Amino acid sequence: MGTIKVLDRLLSDMIAAGEVVERPASVVKELFENAKDAGAGRITVEIQNGGKSMICVTDDGSGMDREDAVLSVVRYATSKLQTKEDLFSIATMGFRGEALASICAVSRLTIITRKEESLSGTKLVCEGGEVVTVEDIGCPVGTKITVENLFYNTPARLKFLKKDATEGAYIEEIVARLILANPHISVKFIKDGKQIYYSKGDNEIRSAVYSVYGNQLAEQLILVDREIGGVKVSGCVGSPNLARPTRKFEHFSINGRICKSKILYTALEFAYFQKMAQGKYPFCVLEIEVDHSLCDVNVHPQKAEVKFSDEASIYDAILTSVKDAIEEKLFVKETAPISIAASKAVQYEEKKEPVYEQRSFLSKKEQPVSQKTEPIFNELTEFTFLRESNEEEKQKTQTTPVVNLFEPKVSEEQPEIAEKEPEITVVTPKKTNAEPVLEVISEPEDETEETEPFRVIGQVFSSYILIEKGEELLLLDQHAAHERLNYEKIHQEYQKKEIHSQLLMVPKIVELAPTDYRLALENLECFSNVGIVADDFQDNSIVIREIPCEVKERNIEKLVYEILEEIRRSGKVLPENFNQRLLFLVACKMSVKANTDLSSYQMEELAKKAFMLHGKTTCPHGRPLFVAFSKTFIETKFER
Repeated sequence: MGTIKVLDRLLSDMIAAGEVVERPASVVKELFENAKDAGAGRITVEIQNGGKSMICVTDDGSGMDREDAVLSVVRYATSKLQTKEDLFSIATMGFRGEALASICAVSRLTIITRKEESLSGTKLVCEGGEVVTVEDIGCPVGTKITVENLFYNTPARLKFLKKDATEGAYIEEIVARLILANPHISVKFIKDGKQIYYSKGDNEIRSAVYSVYGNQLAEQLILVDREIGGVKVSGCVGSPNLARPTRKFEHFSINGRICKSKILYTALEFAYFQKMAQGKYPFCVLEIEVDHSLCDVNVHPQKAEVKFSDEASIYDAILTSVKDAIEEKLFVKETAPISIAASKAVQYEEKKEPVYEQRSFLSKKEQPVSQKTEPIFNELTEFTFLRESNEEEKQKTQTTPVVNLFEPKVSEEQPEIAEKEPEITVVTPKKTNAEPVLEVISEPEDETEETEPFRVIGQVFSSYILIEKGEELLLLDQHAAHERLNYEKIHQEYQKKEIHSQLLMVPKIVELAPTDYRLALENLECFSNVGIVADDFQDNSIVIREIPCEVKERNIEKLVYEILEEIRRSGKVLPENFNQRLLFLVACKMSVKANTDLSSYQMEELAKKAFMLHGKTTCPHGRPLFVAFSKTFIETKFER
C-alpha cells in the first residue's frame, strides 16, 4: 500500500494558516485589507491581550449576504479572480480566498454582516474550521469579524508567540502602516480598552502622519507628488534632520498595498545622499502607483513583498521625485515668483564662497600674529570663537578663564550659506595674545605630564585636524576625538554616580509614537542613569527636564530616539554594559560634529587633550582617532 495520502481539508487549512497567519498582527492585516476591498470608509480594530484573546475588526463596507458569508470561510472561495488572466491584473488586497479559511481553522471565528439591500443580517459562528451556526440577526450595514482564542487548537504555534505586550506592539506597528497607506479611510485602533490611534480619513497625508506620530513630526514633512515614466510617486518625506537610526520609519505602499522592497529602500536613501549622516535613515510615507501588470504581489505568503518587471523605472521615479522635492523645499525660497532653476541661479550669485586664509610656510616662530579671530560659519552650526582679551582685564584676573570652545553662539539672525561643493582647504591656525584654556573634558592621569611637541597645521574638509609631530604627519578626526574625551569625562561621573546635569529653563516636550511612548515610560530609569530626567506628559509625549551639561538642547529629541532604539534592540533583559552603551550615545551628542570649522585654539586644545588619552586610540564606537603618515612614506611617494 502506498505511503502518500491526500490531507483532509481541516489539516490542509491548518497548514495554510501557518503560512498566512504568522501571528496576531497577520490576522489584523488580512481582516483590514478585506474591509478595504469591501469599500469601507471607517474601520475599527480592537484587540485584547496582544490579539491572543480577541481581535475584532468592524467596517462600514458593502457587507455580505447569507450565501457569501458561508462561502467566505471556504478555502479558495474568492470574488476577486475568475480566470487565470486575472492573476496579472490584481487590483485588490485579498484575492486568493484563503485568509478567512486559514484564520477560521486556528480560532473561534464570528462573522456578523449585512448588505444594504438586505432587511436582516447574517451571523456565522465557526470553531476550528467547522461552521457551528448560521442565523439571521439585526445589524448595521457592513461586516464585523471577531477572532477569539487564536491558535487554541495548535499549541505548538501558540507556544512560539511572544508576550502580550510584544504581540500588541506588532499589531500597533501594522495598524500604523495601514493608516499611513490609507489616508482616505478613518481608522480607530483600541488596545485593551484604550484608544491608541484615530485617523480622520480626510485623504490628507499630513493628517494621517499626525494621527500616528504627532504634530512635531507632521510639521516637518516635505510633500512629494510626481509622475515619471508612467510611475506616480506621492506622499511625503521628512527633512534630513528627521533622520532615524533604523528603517522602521520608511513606509511604502504599492497601489495601496503596504510592502517591502530593496529597490524602494535603495532609491529613497540615494535621494538623501550627502544630505544625511551615514548610518541614518529618512522618514517617508510614499505611495507608488504603477500598472498592476508590471508588479507581482503574490511572491510572499503574506503579500508583504513585491517584485517589479521593470525595476529601473521604479528606482528612477522614486529617486528623482524625492530628490527634487527635497531640493525645492530646502534650497529654493518658496515665495520667490521665479522658476526653480532661476531661484537657484540667484541664490548662487548672492552667496559668496567663504574665504580661507592661505597657509603660510614660514616657521612657527616667523608666522605673523593676527590681531583678531574672525568667526567662520558653515551650514550647520555657528560657534562662538575666542576673541582677544584686554591686557588690563587679564592682569586683574587671578585665574585663567575656563570656556567651552564648542558652545553655540546665541544669535538672533543665522546667516544663510549657499551649498558649496566639497573642496580641500587648509585653514591656518590664527594666533591671539590671549590663550584661554579649553574646558576640562577629561582629566589626564598626570597633570604635569608633557606631551611630545606637535604643531597644528590646520583643518581639512572641516572635519580633520592636520598635525605635525616628530617624524609623522597626523590626521585627527575632530568628532571622534571629542567624543572619546567626552565619554571619558561622563563615564567617570557615572562611576561616581554624579553625572552633571543642567536644568532646562523651558522643559522640552518630545512627542513619540505610541509604542515608543510606552517603551519610554517603562524605562525612565535608563534615561535617569545617563543624566536625563524625563517624566510622563500624557498624549504620547514625555517631558525632558534635565540633560547632561554639554548636550545641546537641539540634540535632545534625536538622543531620546536613539536611546529608545538601543532599548528596543536590547530586549526585555538589558545587558550588563547597557548603561555604558547609552553613555556612548550621550557622548556623541555632546561632541563637535564633522563639517564644522574650528578656530586655532579649538584645534590645538583638542589635539593636546587627545594626545593625553594614554593609549585610547579610538572613539567609543571603535573608529580611530588618528591616521598617521610617516616622513619616509611621504618622501617615498615624492620619489625622494
